[in-house]
Amino acid sequence: MDNQIEQNKGLGLSSFSYADFVLVSSTISYALSEELNDIDLELFIVFLGMMTSDLALLTAKKSIKKATAVQKSVNSIESEDINEESDVTIIGRSSKVKKRKCIKRIKKIKKK
Repeated sequence: MDNQIEQNKGLGLSSFSYADFVLVSSTISYALSEELNDIDLELFIVFLGMMTSDLALLTAKKSIKKATAVQKSVNSIESEDINEESDVTIIGRSSKVKKRKCIKRIKKIKKK
């Protein structure tokens, strides 16, 4: 359900091409540089830099949470597999008697 909500939040930016991004970016940049004085423009550039780094941090945290959730599910699957394998080894332990008998027979043959 959360995945559906996250998918519906999108603005559809993934449908834009590289050329579209360049065109929009350069148009907005030119318009801002014409409207703002030098001090305001410098402050706005710093603000955009801060916002970019914060967005990068939040994106990294989301991906880490997703990776951790995937790792936990993989670990739980592996632990279930290990439990199933331990049952197999318990069954294998009961066959030691047969191995001992085989070894004794081989030793008797060597003595003759």
